[in-house]
Amino acid sequence: RPLLLACESYAGHYVPQLAARLAGRARGGRGDGDTELDLRGFIIGNPSTDKTTDRIGAGDFLWSHGFISDEALAEVHDACSKSSEDGSQGACLDAFERVNREIGPVNIYDLYVDVCVPPAARAEAVAFMRAASRTPVLDASVRVADVGAGASLSAMFATHSGRRAGSGGVSIPRGTRGWAHESKSRGGWAEWLGLGGSVGEDGPAYDPCVDDEVETYLNLPEVQRALHANQTVKLPWRWTDCSDEVQYEFNDVWNDMRPFYADFAAAGDLRVYVFSGDIDGMVPLVGTRRWVGGLGLHVKRPWRAWYSEGNPQVAGYYVEYDGLLYATVRGAGHMVPYTQPERMLHLFKAFLAGEPPSP
Repeated sequence: RPLLLACESYAGHYVPQLAARLAGRARGGRGDGDTELDLRGFIIGNPSTDKTTDRIGAGDFLWSHGFISDEALAEVHDACSKSSEDGSQGACLDAFERVNREIGPVNIYDLYVDVCVPPAARAEAVAFMRAASRTPVLDASVRVADVGAGASLSAMFATHSGRRAGSGGVSIPRGTRGWAHESKSRGGWAEWLGLGGSVGEDGPAYDPCVDDEVETYLNLPEVQRALHANQTVKLPWRWTDCSDEVQYEFNDVWNDMRPFYADFAAAGDLRVYVFSGDIDGMVPLVGTRRWVGGLGLHVKRPWRAWYSEGNPQVAGYYVEYDGLLYATVRGAGHMVPYTQPERMLHLFKAFLAGEPPSP
């Protein structure tokens, strides 16, 4: 049966290597050309590919979206370019420590959605909004996001114990379980705050606490028993989607995967689709576009917009080369199928059919 692979993020390292092995074109090792698996291609989103290109691209992306200073960007370019030349990564990592400090507690995986707010901050927001609704000088449509400028809320973010590493160590505050934004159709901020009335109806459909909610669920003893997970050897830590107990091998992280794509394109026998959510700050589209364009492949279909079925809104953009198709998904973060499911489904169907997302 034909085999197609689908993956994202750090799979940008191990899936191209797996594909090369299955196709009998392993770099520096034995190929499995005689395998019974009939590999036809792979699709990969926001892939970690070449750390230097990805990191400089991340700096440019964050600067162009107003998240970091001119000085921080200059430091990223200088340090990460030198890291590429001499093989040492310390200066580049130091530059991203400054980036991390400047961007603050944002969701690096989806830059324009809110982070999961701790319950104490929610209580403060409720009090603030109620006061605003009784004060003529203040607009009652003020958003919870406005409270974030307050020193006490900033302090909560700084001291909140649950944090997740983002790009180069970016810390993202993690709230307690069970809280979620409501969508526009279900009352927005007013319903979430429990105020009633019209305080503002544009709360996002995206649930910034979904990771916390899933983590809580998967740590329930009855759920783990049903999954036959953590039953033989009881681990001394909780399950989490980003665990500090598991570390990537440092040298592997910095390996350059671009030569694999050049090999695939030259052979021309695999279907290779690369895509980027265009508001992902972890592996932004800027770096990905650079290394894809840098392969020097012949352009079959130049850059153009694409649309999902029956929807007149632009879903993203794509360019098709000989041996590779690159697409962006508009309004999507790092986890594209979660943040833009309709658009991702359309792109995935196009991949299965071996066609571009739009003519």
